[in-house]
Amino acid sequence: MGFQNRCPKCETALDIADKAAGKTVTCLRCQTRFTATAFVPEAEPPPDGPKQRTFATPQLREHPGYRALSRSPHYGFARLVAWGCWGVAGLALLGAVPQVESSGLLFVMALALAAVAGIGGMLLSALADISEGIVSLRVDLACRAKSEQDRPE
Repeated sequence: MGFQNRCPKCETALDIADKAAGKTVTCLRCQTRFTATAFVPEAEPPPDGPKQRTFATPQLREHPGYRALSRSPHYGFARLVAWGCWGVAGLALLGAVPQVESSGLLFVMALALAAVAGIGGMLLSALADISEGIVSLRVDLACRAKSEQDRPE
């Protein structure tokens, strides 16, 4: 019966006999010599039905309305507040350092303020990260529900 090959140089389709598979042939148009390779059909496609997805399969990117979200709109504000708290704590600590010799209580209060400000800043930063995760989860669930509705029965 034979099979078809394309010339690698001029892309001309050539009909090649089965017995020439794996052998060197010459293009009739440009005289380029190349090895004829028979077409090997791929394995049968999987049967139609619900796909089994793994966690590694990117589901959202398959949805036509998907767009990647940036960080939460409050993320930058939370970071700003966190750095502001650290700055205030640092200034308080710097102001307390010269007073260490005269008042140990002021130094202890400055350290306590730094600890509270630092913990508050870290909590705000963590809250921004958590809210970003919640937003992306809600978008994921909404896209998944939309794709379930769009799927033909």
